[in-house]
Amino acid sequence: MSNHPRALRFLRIILVLTGCLHLCGGHYGVMQMFAWGKMIVDYSSEKGVVAGISETFDGQHPCELCKSIAKAKSDDTKLPQTPVKADGKGLELKNFLPAKLADLAKPRSCIFRAAPFLSPEDATLRFLPAPEMPPPRRA
Repeated sequence: MSNHPRALRFLRIILVLTGCLHLCGGHYGVMQMFAWGKMIVDYSSEKGVVAGISETFDGQHPCELCKSIAKAKSDDTKLPQTPVKADGKGLELKNFLPAKLADLAKPRSCIFRAAPFLSPEDATLRFLPAPEMPPPRRA
């Protein structure tokens, strides 16, 4: 049961990173990497590794997946932005903050106990010098 909070924290981090990747358009990058890998495998099986890699990245031989990714990217940039209108039609972010902020309770006071420090005499007893070692013998 001790690994349960760590697993939940890891899952939350993965979920947040996946969401950030999606918001930044990183899902197109992931799909493009998959397409490049598929193209390298396909082109290398036909013409060899060097020719397959060069054809993959020269831009002259895109596969169908690369074409669809490029089309989807261009469609995303062409989406119309909804303007903010004062007549109530469209998005309007007016009075976004609540009128009354939440009342926060004062923190509880806590009393700290004094840290137990060792007296100098106890400290010297705890750290005794190591016994002397004889010099090493020559072999």
